[in-house]
Amino acid sequence: MYIYDVKGINYEGKLLSIKIIGNKKKDIEETVRERGLFPLSIEFSKKNFEYLTKIKKISANEIIHFNRELYSLLRAGIPLLKSLKIINSKVENPYFKLIMEDIISNVEKGKSLSESVDKFPNVFGSLFAPIINSGEKSGKLVEVIEDYNNFLKKTNYLKKKIFQSLIYPSFVAGFAIVVFIFILTFIIPKFAEFYKGFGAELPLLTSLTISFGNFMKNNILFIFLTIILVVILLRKLIKQHRFKIIYDKLKLKLPFGFLIKDFYISIYSRSLSLLLEGGVTIVKSIDSSLKAIKNLYLYKLLEPVSKRIIEGDTLSDTFEKTGIFPSSYLEIVKVGENSGSISEMLREATDYLDEKIEETITSLISFIEPAIIIGMGILIAGLLISVYLPIFSISQVVH
Repeated sequence: MYIYDVKGINYEGKLLSIKIIGNKKKDIEETVRERGLFPLSIEFSKKNFEYLTKIKKISANEIIHFNRELYSLLRAGIPLLKSLKIINSKVENPYFKLIMEDIISNVEKGKSLSESVDKFPNVFGSLFAPIINSGEKSGKLVEVIEDYNNFLKKTNYLKKKIFQSLIYPSFVAGFAIVVFIFILTFIIPKFAEFYKGFGAELPLLTSLTISFGNFMKNNILFIFLTIILVVILLRKLIKQHRFKIIYDKLKLKLPFGFLIKDFYISIYSRSLSLLLEGGVTIVKSIDSSLKAIKNLYLYKLLEPVSKRIIEGDTLSDTFEKTGIFPSSYLEIVKVGENSGSISEMLREATDYLDEKIEETITSLISFIEPAIIIGMGILIAGLLISVYLPIFSISQVVH
């Protein structure tokens, strides 16, 4: 069921605006007439998109497929409106279909593609509308769509690469922690009862392990509930602006934090390159590219860049002042400034950064996986040794 904004005239000739809930436009039209109104317009309410964006998602692959289809159809000479209708006829995601219908409706009314997609930044990305707008103004819409789709594919690839690099280590670490807690909570207390009957003094390591095990057994529910409450509290705190900045900064301080930083720099840099190549002014390009940064701490560091450019600083100097760009990246940008080919050099610098990210991920995977296994193995082995230690001298304990 969806909300529709309806404008109609009643029998007295008064213009009325009402909202009606229903599934299809045809059903709404019948309902309007039953209420004694002559419908002038029936529009899909924007409130639907606000609600649906929170509960339904459109995958990155769907957006990439949409751009690829649009590029191919426009390149073949098919008009924009007809291209959108062809794409919509193949869309399976019902939410995406609703959005496509809204875009088609706006294009039919004479709006540009950039204007039509501008109200869906959560779906197409905050950069899509300004990049499409640059293509419309320069007459290079097809080329711009292709470049943007390549940007999406590269970004999506890096996201998957980083995510996949963390899956196995996280699984191994999580499994080891579960085993560790299980041994402490259920196995250790049984050994404590076994050793209690001997009445002898146990090694310090064994005594500490047994005490910790008993604590875990007696307080496992309390510990579990405390963890849940702390997680809920932290989730609420990070929704607040100042805590979100602290949280995002801490994420960059983690062992893999530099990958997150480099990933966002890559997105920012490639976005900037795309917009500049599309003919957008450097200040507007910088401001639009900033919207792609979801880490609030990095966002705050990059926010003054456009202001410093207006004041007369070079792009490379401004980037250097943020303290987050690699020196090799800055050198490439400086070359672009001196040669007058800044957009091309930004693209080259971003390609270099992406290669560096991929090489780092590959190196980390080859190191982290065995390191975690060895580390967790040593931890669990130490735990078991501390428990079995008294058995090695069991004859002395008995006597």
